[in-house]
Amino acid sequence: MKKKILIALDYSPLAGHVAAWGQELSNALQAETTLLHVVVESANYSASIYDPIMGFVGFPYLDHEPERPPDTSTQEALAYLEKTRQHLKNHTMKTLVAKGNVSELILDTAQEMQADIIVIGTSSRRGLEEFLLGSTAHKLIQTAHTPLFIIPNHHE
Repeated sequence: MKKKILIALDYSPLAGHVAAWGQELSNALQAETTLLHVVVESANYSASIYDPIMGFVGFPYLDHEPERPPDTSTQEALAYLEKTRQHLKNHTMKTLVAKGNVSELILDTAQEMQADIIVIGTSSRRGLEEFLLGSTAHKLIQTAHTPLFIIPNHHE
């Protein structure tokens, strides 16, 4: 039976590194791979200046509109995942966008697709910010039944 890998990506600068490691693992295991992005509240996308990530240049509406038009976040997430697939030169990867609680949706998606491994990155949050917002990686470590391949963030 073919192995299945779920690569969960956010919009952080670490995402390219996570995607590349996930691709390497997928190649080594000859696995079927799914890229997932979970759309969360718009406050998490509040930085109007965002470094391009794997060809994705960010959120143009942030400088001009106080609120995001309906469904724009999902469309942008799909475009981001497509740019990621192009960057990795792997057009067989599936893409999926979900809305809601990040850790819950990563686990739900992994269970639904019967993933053998979940690939995620750690955030660069520290101190109070991590305490208030929590760490997705930490929540997954505590609750996942699927093995995790965690890419550390050594960059600020």
